[in-house]
Amino acid sequence: MMDSHTQLANRYFGYLAKRFPVLSASDEFHFLPRSQEAINFYDCMESLSASSIEDSVSVVKSFQQEFRTLAGQEADSEKQTDFKLMDANATGVLLELEKHQTWRHNPLLYLKIAFIGLDHAITKPFDRPQERTERIHARLDAIPRLLQKGTENIDGVPESYHRAAVAMLKDCQSYLNVVREVLPDVRGGRFDNYEQAVLSAVD
Repeated sequence: MMDSHTQLANRYFGYLAKRFPVLSASDEFHFLPRSQEAINFYDCMESLSASSIEDSVSVVKSFQQEFRTLAGQEADSEKQTDFKLMDANATGVLLELEKHQTWRHNPLLYLKIAFIGLDHAITKPFDRPQERTERIHARLDAIPRLLQKGTENIDGVPESYHRAAVAMLKDCQSYLNVVREVLPDVRGGRFDNYEQAVLSAVD
């Protein structure tokens, strides 16, 4: 049976994986730890609305307060260190969401989430071919919504980010064409509809 220390860690990292399934499955995003729990969410994608980010900030702050309280009460030095490390991790997440706010000014964040997420859906291990097909469709379906949130959230883009985003858009369109050619199980009318929605969102 897991002790309360391990249960708390699992709840925290499980929450991050569910709330940020692509960010938590990749080493690309320095402010979030890679989480094993993310393997359970290859059919999901981030919702980066301002209200959902506000909710996440509130939840992470609650976890952080719990880490700090328990660190002060814990007699075991190893567990105390673990609580302090989780506290530091939560601080990094909060700095990104509240202070740095990359989601407010960097379109690359949205493009990376969209297409790293799609790549994970395609390439990560699966038990049945149908499972992979379903998660590919689910993430294709989520990409236009994610990019739409980007257009709503972003209130100023530095020129360097803008140039990089334009270049990445071309790569994203090329990647969708590759997906069409090499994955016959996601071709057909349903995929055509998703692809058109994605291309419209990134144009």
